[in-house]
Amino acid sequence: MKTVFLVFGLLFLLSACQSDSSHQSKKVAEPNPTNTVFDGKIYVEQGNQLVKLTFDTLSASLKNAIQKEGIGGALKFCNVNAHALTNMYADRDEAIIKRASTKNRNPTNAADSLETMILAQYEQEKNGGVELLPKVVTKGEIVHYFKPILVQALCLNCHGEVGKEIDEKNYQVIKTLYPEDKAVGYQLNDLRGVWHIQWKRNQQN
Repeated sequence: MKTVFLVFGLLFLLSACQSDSSHQSKKVAEPNPTNTVFDGKIYVEQGNQLVKLTFDTLSASLKNAIQKEGIGGALKFCNVNAHALTNMYADRDEAIIKRASTKNRNPTNAADSLETMILAQYEQEKNGGVELLPKVVTKGEIVHYFKPILVQALCLNCHGEVGKEIDEKNYQVIKTLYPEDKAVGYQLNDLRGVWHIQWKRNQQN
C-alpha cells in the first residue's frame, strides 16, 4: 500500500524512559508519499493525549515502586506491570499503544520494520539539530502515530551506564529479568525509542 507522512509542529512534551542511540550518517529512506492526503491533526492531538495519560500513569507507578522498594524493586515491578499499564487506555480509544526500540529491554518492545525506520529518521533529525515532532503515517486503513522517547535523568537509574548510574547489583536484576537486554549505556537526552499508537482510519477521521 502507498504511504504518506504528515508531520505536525507540536512540541515533544513528556516522554517515558525508553531507545536507539545509534547514529545514521546516510539519508534515511522514507515511505512513498503518494497516498491521498488527509487531515491528520486529529490523530496528533489524540496521540498526544494518549501518550500523556499513559506516561503519567507509568511515571507515577514507577516512582511509587522506587520509593517503596528501590531500583531493584522497580525493575521487578516494570517487568510484571509495564505492558498492562501501557495499554490501560487503549480500549477506550480503540487503539493499540506500544513503546518500541531497536535497543529494547522487553522483547515485546522490539521495533518492527516501520518503527525502525521512524527511529532512524528521528535519530537523523536529532543529529541535525531538528526538533523532534510527532509523525503520522497511513498504511492502508491503519493510521500510525509516533512520538520520540528521550532519556530523562530518572531513566538513567535503569538505562544508564553499567558501573556508573547502574550498580552491579541492579544490573544483575536486569539480566535475570531480561537475559537479552540491550537497553543500557544511554546518556541524558539520548533517543531511547518511540511511542507508537495505531487506529483504524475511520475511527478518528
